[in-house]
Amino acid sequence: MILNMQLVEKYNLMPMYEVLRHYSNHNAAVIFLAQAGHESKWGRKGACRWTGYNWWGVKKKHSRKYQTWELVEEAAYEFCNLISQEYENAWRAALHGDVKDYVHWVKHGGYFEDTERNYLAGVRRHLKMLTKKEAKDGK
Repeated sequence: MILNMQLVEKYNLMPMYEVLRHYSNHNAAVIFLAQAGHESKWGRKGACRWTGYNWWGVKKKHSRKYQTWELVEEAAYEFCNLISQEYENAWRAALHGDVKDYVHWVKHGGYFEDTERNYLAGVRRHLKMLTKKEAKDGK
């Protein structure tokens, strides 16, 4: 999957992508960014608008309050920790680039309330925006 650099630059996603990739891999980082795009409409809605860099709508443990971070890099690191520690099957699916299994396992773990079908459609829609197909013959 090749990143759509126009979208990455428009929403300043590169710092987040670099941290996500550092703690996971390219496949997982792209899925996590697509999920963030779905949850926050690229940082323009939901928890991200009124909390510091909470692109994923993550709530504090044992609380209904949203987690906040001062740096986007800190948020990306903590998100990787959350998924790898609390949603191990989802983590493995993301590392393999399997968005369908990733969404299944985060749903199974209670990460979101929407139907699995709707959430998967949203993440895939944002994944399509975030990536572009490789040109044939290297062009």
